[in-house]
Amino acid sequence: YTPLPGLPRLRKAMAAASTACTGIETEPDEIIATQGGQAALYAAVQTVLDPGDHAIVVAPYYATYPNTFSAAGATFTVVETPAEDGFQPRADMVRAALKPNTRAILINTPNNPTGAVYSRERLEELAAICKEHDLWLLSDEVYWTLGGGEHISPRSLPGMAERTLVINSMSKSHGMTGWRMGWLTGPTEMIRLLTDLNLVTTYGLPAFISIACAEALENHYGVKEIAERYAARRALMLEAIRGMNDVT
Repeated sequence: YTPLPGLPRLRKAMAAASTACTGIETEPDEIIATQGGQAALYAAVQTVLDPGDHAIVVAPYYATYPNTFSAAGATFTVVETPAEDGFQPRADMVRAALKPNTRAILINTPNNPTGAVYSRERLEELAAICKEHDLWLLSDEVYWTLGGGEHISPRSLPGMAERTLVINSMSKSHGMTGWRMGWLTGPTEMIRLLTDLNLVTTYGLPAFISIACAEALENHYGVKEIAERYAARRALMLEAIRGMNDVT
């Protein structure tokens, strides 16, 4: 069996990737390797929410989110992001969704399916809500290499590293969907709890996949090429639909 939080080499490579992704220095003991980004999300939700707790999910969101909360016995409220506002989260709408038993907010930036990259201003507003109400921020950042510009992680904002869990994955950045490798970045004490969860779920990850993913992370295999490919597709699509239904 491999170590429950992941091979040391893999965690070191993931910590370096998280430093680049979140803009804040990350140590290997702030990382746990998971079976894909979905397993990272599941672990985060299981850890911060008890049965009967409530969360806020900023929409639109990935298809697995609802059942992930159901598996924890938690409820959630969906907060929409208006198209006319560039699909950016609005603090007033998030505040309106707060309940006495709210424990977390889940966001996805860059967003699937809109492609919206949340601005620093909007992330700072969400961070203020989290600090004011002592909430966890679950930040799904699996598309961070494909946003087409500067990626801002809420983990880098003042006072947020200790209350943010970042979900990441090899699937999008490296095109390794079927390899099922992701990771979660968070405070060291939270990673210790998540290691206990791994004990009764995956009991570690396959060594050969872990070594291959460490190699891919260390050498940035495919990252630039995949990002360029998606950027070209985006440009082609925009050119085809520009002018239709007010697309600019």
